[in-house]
Amino acid sequence: MSDSYSNKQTLRTELLKKRMYRSEEDSNQMAQKICAQIVHWNGYMNSDIIAVYASFRNEVNVGQIVENAWENGKKVVFPKSYPETKDMKFFEVRHGRELRKGAYGIMEPVEELSSGVDPQMIQLALVPGVGFDQNGYRLGYGAGYYDRFFAKFPHIVRVGISDREHLLETVYPESHDCKMNYVCTFTSQYPKSTVIIKF
Repeated sequence: MSDSYSNKQTLRTELLKKRMYRSEEDSNQMAQKICAQIVHWNGYMNSDIIAVYASFRNEVNVGQIVENAWENGKKVVFPKSYPETKDMKFFEVRHGRELRKGAYGIMEPVEELSSGVDPQMIQLALVPGVGFDQNGYRLGYGAGYYDRFFAKFPHIVRVGISDREHLLETVYPESHDCKMNYVCTFTSQYPKSTVIIKF
């Protein structure tokens, strides 16, 4: 076991523990600020097909972005994981009723109710993470779905959604880890606000 892997596991455990203790009020305020920042950002406004995620384990809820995208005629796609092949595919979702609890307990598209999407057509992806660092690297849950997907489709603009104020110094990236193009996070100035940082 490499030192990087061990450090990453320790950091993941610490960050997940902190996140689960965050209050519902703080979570809602954070989500509102991040969603407002994204929907007024040119990268979002100029994209027609957007990959999102269903929040899990107190991740930042991007539901307001999904609603905004539907209202503005954008195509919204959600990931579905296939544990047997460690693969991930995206399907268009037009309503929350098209999502069901799937692998790992995460809400995912129901294939019978959704249309598969060619990944080459996806322009922008909002990516959840346990943490992000000052170089744009992401710490996920350790299964590697996003890293493998973005390695195949590097054209997709990747925006990490961070629930942490400040980017971490490092998340101990390994050679297979995929870097974000942007991270939406918080500034440390008062009053605290969100900012989208380019890498």
